Amino acid sequence: MKICKVITLDSVDSTNSYAKRNKIATGTCVRALSQSAGRGRLGRSFLSPGGGLYFSVILNCKQKQLATVAAAVAVASCIDGCAVKWPNDILINGKKACGILCEGNSINDDIIIGVGINIDSSPIEGSCAVGGDAEELFNRILKGFEEIFSLLDHDPNAVLEQYSKMLMTKLVKVKVMVKGEEITGIAMGIDECGRLLVLNGDEEYRVNSGEATIIKE
Repeated sequence: MKICKVITLDSVDSTNSYAKRNKIATGTCVRALSQSAGRGRLGRSFLSPGGGLYFSVILNCKQKQLATVAAAVAVASCIDGCAVKWPNDILINGKKACGILCEGNSINDDIIIGVGINIDSSPIEGSCAVGGDAEELFNRILKGFEEIFSLLDHDPNAVLEQYSKMLMTKLVKVKVMVKGEEITGIAMGIDECGRLLVLNGDEEYRVNSGEATIIKE
């Protein structure tokens, strides 16, 4: 997978929304210096002031169910001292530094992967900034996307293995929502589809989406 073009905007509502509206082609990255209506997972907003790194990559891959996993690996491998909180939040010392939003494209079979990284500041409580040179990090992550998504098409188990090594939601007590019911158990890692495995007594749950909150004891 190659990223052949980067579109840079001063400001936009959301790079993912822009990509959808404008039917941006596969292999393109849309970047904005700020977002007025950045979006995160589960319908949440993502504050995106100037000084951060905000972009969306439009791509196509064979293993679409693992796109979230691959995106987390591509980004986390470029940020020192970070860990992945299932499914794709990037944390440093327990504080969120980056969010990732994967969405389908109704126009075709592409996937739009939005990434927001706090570079100079942490806009909300409980977040942190990665610091460093935003341009260097941006270029490294784009290269990481090309490498990891190419690997995903040929050897998905290798990507799952990398993700598992970065995963902090493993062998810890968590609470998750499963079919509207809150389940508490031990997160055992992920399966071959990237679902979180949660052990509650003798019963194992495979959580496809949502959020797992780590319970500190």
